[in-house]
Amino acid sequence: LTPGPSIINYTLPTGCVTTHAITVNPLVPVTGRATVCEGASIALSNVVPGGTWTTSDPSVATVSSASGVATGVSAGSAIISYTNPSGCVATYIITVNGLPAGVTGSTAVCEAATTTWGSTTTGGTWTSSDPAVATIAPATGLLSGITAGTTLVTYTLSTGCASSYLVTVHPLPASVTGSSA
Repeated sequence: LTPGPSIINYTLPTGCVTTHAITVNPLVPVTGRATVCEGASIALSNVVPGGTWTTSDPSVATVSSASGVATGVSAGSAIISYTNPSGCVATYIITVNGLPAGVTGSTAVCEAATTTWGSTTTGGTWTSSDPAVATIAPATGLLSGITAGTTLVTYTLSTGCASSYLVTVHPLPASVTGSSA
């Protein structure tokens, strides 16, 4: 019930008693973030050193047996267990959130041109790492080339999971000169 020493008595009907001393070890909880994105890692910890980490479902999340670093594999939940040196097991449920699916869009656009990005995973937000090169409408994914260069287009879900794509904005041709006749 609580950590500490205890004496267990076993009494026969004859009144003979035998005793055994035991120690109840504390069960220290696992700490760390409870969510992770597919392909990302989180560090779980326990203040009792020297234990071993395991996962209930390595197809959802893996965990380093020595360090407690858990990595999201696919969307779902997994139970991460920490067995301390005395054999006590603390469990922790982590949720793996999926990345945006079905992302489409052109990774090249000309200055002053537009292209539309989309995803089959709805509800996310589009951003451009360099709006001086290209802007993108947060809700619709309409990308506008501004000036020659590259920018990172990112689609972020409400879970914080995101996918990013490098987009190149090509310059317009220089003025064309010549005779019209």
